[in-house]
Amino acid sequence: MKIRYFFELGILALALTSCKSLSNNSKDDVTESTKDPNALNILTSSSVLTVSNTLELKTNLDNLNLTVSLSNDCLSYNNGLLTACKAGLCYVNVSYLDHTDSISVMVENASDISSDPYENVNKDEFYANYHEATSYMDAYYRTQHYLLSGTDHLDSQEPTLSSYQPKSDSKYIRNSSAIYSADKKTYYIQDVNGNIVDKIYESGAYITLDQVAPYLMAFNNVPKNYITSRPSTAAGSPWGKYMRGNHSKFSGNTSSYP
Repeated sequence: MKIRYFFELGILALALTSCKSLSNNSKDDVTESTKDPNALNILTSSSVLTVSNTLELKTNLDNLNLTVSLSNDCLSYNNGLLTACKAGLCYVNVSYLDHTDSISVMVENASDISSDPYENVNKDEFYANYHEATSYMDAYYRTQHYLLSGTDHLDSQEPTLSSYQPKSDSKYIRNSSAIYSADKKTYYIQDVNGNIVDKIYESGAYITLDQVAPYLMAFNNVPKNYITSRPSTAAGSPWGKYMRGNHSKFSGNTSSYP
C-alpha cells in the first residue's frame, strides 16, 4: 500500500484551487464585500476564551433592542458580555428585525495536564475509546507515545467541496485571517466567514486532509507522525497505520480528482 506524502496532498489541494481565481480577504473584508452596510454587523471577531473569562459582544447597532441566542451552554450572555462556561465551540447569533449576524467562540479549559497521562496506556484501549487531543500538552504527551491527536478515521483524501462559495467581482472569496493561541502552538481553523470550526496543535499527529493542510500552513512543517527514515512501513513503525512518509513519487492528476 503506497504511503502518500502530506506535502503532495497540499500540492493537490493548491492545484485544485489554482484552477479558479481567488480574492484573499480577512473576515472584515468578507463582511464589507458580502453584506449590506446598513444591516446588522457584529464587530466582535470570532475568538478563543478560557473557561470563566469574558468577551464583550459589540455590534454596529448596540443602542437597539437586539436578540442574542447561543447554540449551546458553552457560553452565557448578560448585559453585553459573553462568559465562557465550559469547553466547546459555541455560535453566537444576533438578530434585529430581519437582520442577523453570527460569530463563533471556542471555549477551552485551562490546561491542567502537568504530567504524562499516557505513560502506561494500552493502545487498543486508547483507540477503542478515542477522542481528539484537547490541549497542546495533551497532544505533546500523546506524541511521546506515538498516539494520534486528530481525527482517527482514514478519509478518502478527496478535498471537501464547500456548499457555500461566496464571490466578489467574479472571484471566489477565501478567509486568509489566522487565529493562534498566545504561545503560537495552537492554530484555530476557520471557515470563509471567520467562524472557528476546528483546532490543531503543533505537537500533534494528524492524518486527514482537513487537518494536515492547515498544519502545513500554520506551522510550516509536517505533523509528528511523518517519518523521513528509510525503510519505514506502517507495520514496522510505532505509529502503526497512522504513520505517514515520503517514499514514493506522486503520479496523480493535480487538476482533477480522482
